[in-house]
Amino acid sequence: WAANRSAAPAAVRGTAPADLSRVLLVGHSRGGEGVNRAALDSLSPPPADRDGHHGPVRWKIRGNVLIGPTIFGQNPAPDVPSTTILPGCDGDVSDLQGQIYLDGTRGVGRGTALHSSVYMVGANHNFFNSEWTPGQAQAPASDDFWPGETPDPVCSPGAKTRLTAGQQQRAGAAYIAASARLFVGGDDRVRPLLDGTGRRAPSAGPARALTHAVGGHRTPAFLPDSSTAVTGSGRLCAQVDPDAARACLNPEEGGASPHFAVWDASPEPGRDAVALRWDAPGKPAAVRPSRPVSLA
Repeated sequence: WAANRSAAPAAVRGTAPADLSRVLLVGHSRGGEGVNRAALDSLSPPPADRDGHHGPVRWKIRGNVLIGPTIFGQNPAPDVPSTTILPGCDGDVSDLQGQIYLDGTRGVGRGTALHSSVYMVGANHNFFNSEWTPGQAQAPASDDFWPGETPDPVCSPGAKTRLTAGQQQRAGAAYIAASARLFVGGDDRVRPLLDGTGRRAPSAGPARALTHAVGGHRTPAFLPDSSTAVTGSGRLCAQVDPDAARACLNPEEGGASPHFAVWDASPEPGRDAVALRWDAPGKPAAVRPSRPVSLA
């Protein structure tokens, strides 16, 4: 149809031609991982002896929006800007492993692409998709959040902080639009909605969204690793480790962090953090990287 538009169906001929040099991909759940893979494969063609498209592509992906995504492949595209929406009441991808689409890009690639995380309080996994939402879907659909025997004060249906399907969809649309405006339109005025500045979009309604970002020409002071010395009321810890003495969060206790989402292997060498614990005044923590850090 691109080569012979006159042969295209009337619905195609009646719309403006798509500008494939300015593409934004949006994916939900496993579809979020799918659009990330599309961006990755567009930039890095497969080896000659493997299946897949070989040679240059005819499109340019300017950004991705990943909604409650999986990341089983552990392969974020570091040089393609992205927004990852993390639903605070996600009962499906409940470990919010999509955070790795940010964390996994640090120190990889050119560092110019902005990667934003939008934690949306009161949003579940399914309601971003009308075909997974009761009352909107043609097929059977359900609320994926399950509180168990004890009602959850934030996520249980009827809680003041829990978003309705309509509220959640409007909030999702607001942050998708902001991403399109920034990544495709190049309008830097919307960046504060995505980069952790703390600005909120009125069009998101009552939804409370907490954002932060990496990349976008930000330079991290340092990334903790085995060479980092920590003394005082802190300690160097492993994000993923079955040994409670090494782990940042005791695997035998409740609680989790999206930053520490587990892959198949445990432990995962190279994923370190600094745990800070102040149990009394006058007990500072000292963190010394192996090399001097420029503050210029």
